[in-house]
Amino acid sequence: MAPYQQTIVSYQMQLRGLTDENARLLHQLHVYSMMPNSINELKQQQNILDEQLRQISNRNSSLEKEISDGERARKHAAEIYKKADAQKQERIEQMIDDLNKYKKIDKDLGTIRQKHKELKNNLNSKLDEVSNERDKLEKYGDQLNRKIQQYEPLKIEYEQLIQNEAETSNLDKLQQELNELKAKNDLLRQRHIMFFNKLLLVSLLIYYYCTIAQSEIIQLTSHNISQYLQDHVTFVKFYANWCPHSKKLESTWTRFAETKTNTDLHVAEIDCSQDALICSDHDIFGYPTLKLFVRGSGARYEGPRQIESLEAFYREKLAEDVNFEDNVATKKPIIELTTENFAQMTAKDFAFIVFFAPWCSHCKMFKPVFQELAKQMINIDGLMFATVDCTTHQNLCERQRIKGYPTLIWFEDGVEADNILNIKTFTQGVSFEGYAFVNFGAPWCSHCQKLAPIWNQLAHKFSHHDEIRISRVDCTASESLCRDYGIRAFPTLILFRYGESKVEYNGSRDFDSLYNFLVGQIEFFGDEYLLKQDYRIKNE
Repeated sequence: MAPYQQTIVSYQMQLRGLTDENARLLHQLHVYSMMPNSINELKQQQNILDEQLRQISNRNSSLEKEISDGERARKHAAEIYKKADAQKQERIEQMIDDLNKYKKIDKDLGTIRQKHKELKNNLNSKLDEVSNERDKLEKYGDQLNRKIQQYEPLKIEYEQLIQNEAETSNLDKLQQELNELKAKNDLLRQRHIMFFNKLLLVSLLIYYYCTIAQSEIIQLTSHNISQYLQDHVTFVKFYANWCPHSKKLESTWTRFAETKTNTDLHVAEIDCSQDALICSDHDIFGYPTLKLFVRGSGARYEGPRQIESLEAFYREKLAEDVNFEDNVATKKPIIELTTENFAQMTAKDFAFIVFFAPWCSHCKMFKPVFQELAKQMINIDGLMFATVDCTTHQNLCERQRIKGYPTLIWFEDGVEADNILNIKTFTQGVSFEGYAFVNFGAPWCSHCQKLAPIWNQLAHKFSHHDEIRISRVDCTASESLCRDYGIRAFPTLILFRYGESKVEYNGSRDFDSLYNFLVGQIEFFGDEYLLKQDYRIKNE
């Protein structure tokens, strides 16, 4: 081939290469011309993917948090379930213990009921003995009166012999002996009568609370229903007097009240025909309806109307109320008093106290009687039964003038019952050979209530002094007595001297002022020897 042909072929090949390059460039140009839209779409897709990725990341974080919270909740729930199971098991064990305890109490109730019957029989025999003793005392009193009458000739003889001056000294001695004998006879008779009255009072009190109080059906009204339903365990019969079913249940309800073994249970009834509003408040729509109330919570009885079924129902409900059983079990029937707590424990309400010695055989014989009496009256508000061991608290017993064992003393608001005066005992209380400081007051008086502990302290201060009495008069119970003495305001404090001289106290009502007034009056009248007889008044 010629050189130019080769050159042409070379140019043709270069031209073809350029043409191919041009086509390629045109294709690239076309592709490049299409690229802006593709880039934008890619960017949009990338943004969408980024947004989805962000949402997925957020959702992942949320799921991780929920998983973490769920794990914590699961652990907390597991702990709660574990504690609940432990508490449930503990509650079951406690209920089993309480059930066993109640079974034991139920068993003991039969024994107590038998003892109650024996005590009732013993009390009846004691009452007969007391009645016989009273007849003997009356007979002895008549004998004393006859002896006193026998001394009348001695008086006549004395009047005849007094004319003889030489026999004057012997006659004075005879008159003194006669007066002493009369005084001893009067004192002996008063002590016998006082002992009989106290023994009869205690016996009647025991008999009342052991028999009558337990069988009483309480009649509820709008005035007392809240007290019994909120503060006691009360089994209530809602009835209507015109309803034949109510009348049919009446005899069973009465026998149930008489034979119930739980002394803490009150049996009551309310006539819905008279107090319809109260019955409506308790959702009573049929008669008779029986409901057991334990501290305000009522449970309707739907079982057979038989005594055994009624007893089983209230026993079951009381067994469920653990707090009620615990409260009854923790209250002590008899309190041991000491020198430190005597004044505080006897400062208010009523206290029946036995002063004893452990070696005293009569004390040992009296102990079960006193314990049974305390148990029967354990739920009476404001009444305390207590004992004092005089071998351990000798000074306390000396201040109370205890001379034999056992000695029983009744206290009311910190004052021995003999120092609480009424219209019958007032004259005797202020006319004896000594001083009587009397507080005329009323229970509702706020100033009297404020003075009460100070007055009790003053009475305790002079309690060992026979010639000085600190007494009080309730003017609501002895209106005529207070009216006769011109009492117009409460409290009014009057000092009596040998039943004649009367000095009204108008000073401050604190202990020191009252004490200084009384001592000052005794010294003013020249009776300092009364204070010197017992130096402890000054030294205490």
